[in-house]
Amino acid sequence: MLNCPSCVTRAHVIAWRKDFEHRKLSAATIRWKLSALSSLFEYLCGRNAVTYNPVKDVQRPKANNYEGTTPALNDAKV
Repeated sequence: MLNCPSCVTRAHVIAWRKDFEHRKLSAATIRWKLSALSSLFEYLCGRNAVTYNPVKDVQRPKANNYEGTTPALNDAKV
């Protein structure tokens, strides 16, 4: 286990992502987790707590942008 944020490398983040894929988490969940971690590192970079964001160039699963999770209303419901 890593003791400090500055010890985290891109390889750690990729291994973390692969663990999620192995556990069959949805693409949306993996993207959300990577986004949250990236936001944390951006904050830490802004505070000079770390020198770079190891999540920045890590590939994320493709999102299905054509389908929403909320069903559309049909004419009768409108």
